[in-house]
Amino acid sequence: MARLTEAEVVVALRERAVPNVRRVGFRSNRSTILSLSAGGRRLSLHVAFAYATPRILDALAIYLTEG
Repeated sequence: MARLTEAEVVVALRERAVPNVRRVGFRSNRSTILSLSAGGRRLSLHVAFAYATPRILDALAIYLTEG
């Protein structure tokens, strides 16, 4: 499985109609899977999302748009 870049995740989310997210950053930590800035422009994701399949990206997009 290929590793996605942060820019590729931004593009994938735009293709899935996720509004506002302009920057994605991968973080390696033990407690936070994802966090979204107050304005919704900056998305921090656990580094595991760098290996996300299209199905996982679909689910992430649904979570970000529908809560």
